[in-house]
Amino acid sequence: MSESIRPNYFILLGIDPEEPWSEVEFAKILTTRKAEWTKLRNHPTKKGEAQKKLELVPKIESLMKNESERKKEATDAINLKSEQQKGVRESFIQSFELFTTKGFITEEEILQLVNQYSSITSDANLREDIKSKGIEIKETIIDSSENEEVLPLSLMKDIKTNLEILNQKNVYDFLELAKSSRTKDLELKAKKIYAEVQKYGDKNTDINMLYGPIIFACINYLMEPCRNEFIELFKYASIGLSKLKETYLGRDITYNIDQIKNIIDSFTQNKDIDPSNFVANYQSQIYRLKTDIYKHIGTVWDDDKHKIMINLINELINSNDNIRDNIILSINSYLDHIDIKVSEIIKGL
Repeated sequence: MSESIRPNYFILLGIDPEEPWSEVEFAKILTTRKAEWTKLRNHPTKKGEAQKKLELVPKIESLMKNESERKKEATDAINLKSEQQKGVRESFIQSFELFTTKGFITEEEILQLVNQYSSITSDANLREDIKSKGIEIKETIIDSSENEEVLPLSLMKDIKTNLEILNQKNVYDFLELAKSSRTKDLELKAKKIYAEVQKYGDKNTDINMLYGPIIFACINYLMEPCRNEFIELFKYASIGLSKLKETYLGRDITYNIDQIKNIIDSFTQNKDIDPSNFVANYQSQIYRLKTDIYKHIGTVWDDDKHKIMINLINELINSNDNIRDNIILSINSYLDHIDIKVSEIIKGL
């Protein structure tokens, strides 16, 4: 155990750094700790750590007898304890949020939180906090006829993350059901939503894979206040689609290209266009679900990245034939970089 990573002596010995210093009390505590560490020298797994602590004893005695060094050690201990408490509080908040993701908390979960975080909360304080947040407390009663299972914390954490992505407070809000709903009701509604997603889901065709994201992009970039900043990009995209159509003349895909081009042209020509002209289920929960996912993926594009892309395209438009290919390669490389970022986001969904 090197000096640079040694433990704080107040914390190691269990001495309160904020209490008045007592040589007599220090001697008692050090004697007790030495006896404990000596006993552990024969322990199969703890003997190494015990031996290191025993080797620290002379240094502990030397430092604690030096008043200025001892005061510095006490200050460090107070700061360390504060940081540890901060970490405990953050862990408590995370655990509390995980337990209440489902819209309520059980008596069993309250007991678990109180036992695990007794240093920062109590049963009374926790219940008061739960009440102030309007969270329901349920008895831990499982109906064996429904064969319910307790979700592991790792899965609850994944659910919480996904709900945050969709801007939903809890499972009940997402499913649009009352908090008193039975588990079977939750399962049935979830299956219904999944079936609807599958029904309207993207098929493996160019048009359907791009249809939703393009409408989302048009709504977000061709409406006020950012319409003027991005409208030229969409017009160039429309020109590009016209040229792409020429490449596939006589093939069915030209119909798909026309549909995408029609969407973009409609939004560039009319800032007040009604999105429901293109999305029959525009106001549905299914479309809102997709929109929230598109928004989350779209976070990869911040203002700086927008500026880089716009500058590259402007450079391409104003360039001569000699450097145009190099600029296209630069745009392609930059979009590859964006694709990697998007893939990382999608993996986290």
